Amino acid sequence: MKNTLLITTLLAAGTLGAMAEGNIDDRISGYDYSDSGGFHRWFEFHCSPVGSSSRSGVTNYNWGDSYDINLGQDARYEIEFTVSFKTSGDVNDSIFNIYLAADRNSILFGNYYDIGSIGNRGAADVFLHPGVDVGNGDLYVNAPSYVLNANEQYDQNSANWKNTSVQKDDLTADGNTKAGEHTYRIVIEAFADYNAVDKVKFVYRGPNDTDGTWTADKDIEATFNNINPNAILDLGHFVDDEGGSVVVTEGRFSKLSRVKTPETPAPTPTPTPPPTAPEVPEPSAFGMLAGAGALALVAARRRRSRS
Repeated sequence: MKNTLLITTLLAAGTLGAMAEGNIDDRISGYDYSDSGGFHRWFEFHCSPVGSSSRSGVTNYNWGDSYDINLGQDARYEIEFTVSFKTSGDVNDSIFNIYLAADRNSILFGNYYDIGSIGNRGAADVFLHPGVDVGNGDLYVNAPSYVLNANEQYDQNSANWKNTSVQKDDLTADGNTKAGEHTYRIVIEAFADYNAVDKVKFVYRGPNDTDGTWTADKDIEATFNNINPNAILDLGHFVDDEGGSVVVTEGRFSKLSRVKTPETPAPTPTPTPPPTAPEVPEPSAFGMLAGAGALALVAARRRRSRS
């Protein structure tokens, strides 16, 4: 559970050329990070599929409980995929999406297309499925089956695809997904404090944007339909490979714990030594000085009397 202490975080958006302080892609200033969940590198073929849909053509690869995103912890999560698309501009272009699925709301990040339309598929867009846990399958079920992309589900009652998604951002929405290597990255900074804002950023680099592009830091709860600040997000990815025209070549997950950087104590001031006291003559020296003075006085009187 999130504690009651308020941790104020100032998180600002940046650009690839000049990353601003507080940009979560650079980690948050004022915190120390350490490895608490391990650094894991997975290849797609090591991640077993948990379901597929013959109607949609999509296969779901779920990463299991060890890779959940817990928004109720002080932690940083990074998810990154490298995906090779072999074709470009075809009506049967392949689909790839990373999903973060909560009980009632799910986030998807990847390329997409509208069923029945041609063109303007984009390469990297962010979508919300409100009221849906996409990891549990779509409505076309005898066994678990899964959404094809970021904005369609099949409804067996009406025998139609229905749009369940809300586009939340687009990084490269123009044209078809181009052939080549595409990198999709998600960064999350979660806070145990219930009052602190959990942040997420989406990053894309690839043929559709060779310079790279990213979203501003987003408030997870506010942006994605009030996802619970203590939610546990299920991590997975969808692939519709259209006969092998897309290959997930690498998937990476890392989790780091985060604590406030301890304040450096103020240095202990060096005590100022007391001022040096003037030397005081010994008592015997007072007597000698007094005697010498008396003799000098007597000698001076004698001189006066003789003159």
